[in-house]
Amino acid sequence: AVQASDEKLVVKVGMYVLGITDLNIATGSYTMDVYLNILCSAPCNTPDPTFEVMNATGSLDITDETGDDKGDTSHHYRVRVPLGANVLLNDFPFDYHLLNMQMEDKILGADKLVYEFDRETSGVDKYAVVSGWQVEEEVAGEVVVHDYPIYSVPYSRLIFNVQIYHPWFSSFMKGLFAAIVIVMVGMLSFLMKYNEIGERLALTSSTLVGAILYHLTLTSSIPPVGYMTFADKFMLCNYVIVFLALAVTVRLMLYVNAEEKEKALRLHNLTRWSI
Repeated sequence: AVQASDEKLVVKVGMYVLGITDLNIATGSYTMDVYLNILCSAPCNTPDPTFEVMNATGSLDITDETGDDKGDTSHHYRVRVPLGANVLLNDFPFDYHLLNMQMEDKILGADKLVYEFDRETSGVDKYAVVSGWQVEEEVAGEVVVHDYPIYSVPYSRLIFNVQIYHPWFSSFMKGLFAAIVIVMVGMLSFLMKYNEIGERLALTSSTLVGAILYHLTLTSSIPPVGYMTFADKFMLCNYVIVFLALAVTVRLMLYVNAEEKEKALRLHNLTRWSI
């Protein structure tokens, strides 16, 4: 049961997600269709809902579906609202995101009203599908005290989080597997004879060009960011390997042109395994 403490109104809220649509990772925008299940320690939300969604980017569509038999303390609303969140892409293409909805009371500060997360009435419907993503079945919630410098009283804010992610295997196959194949093809040059310089140089150079073009294609699906993603770091390692292979080939070319066959053969035998 919910009880009031220090004469504060305690509002326990659960969120059941019906759908997530219009997801745009580039802008961090999406639309949530949810049930809000509210249980108050005293009569509340009369005659109209007194909460507001703080990260809404448009108008709310609220339907009161309350069948109250608990003295005006139990309320149920269906809410459809466009939302925005800060999307971080550090782990791309193995990225996951927390899509959240944040609510505060319109009038009462934290000295008069506090929110609590109701895990029992929260969850994600099995039909809540986000195209191309997996959706966690659980909803997480946290309560923070949000201080506004221009107001004397802070407000209790309840934050609901729904996690979405790409499956690891599909992310690997679609994101990084081709890059590995490109580099492995370039490494085939070390199986050639040390004096086949023209063929080795052509294969290694085309590998470097292919890696760069693939990197551009891979990152074209995400917005420009001011930090390196996992894909950027992975491709950087590939560039280092291909560059070393190209440097070895150029060095072999210099030895062969100078007719220093012993040095060329020694370098070839050493680098064909180490690279």
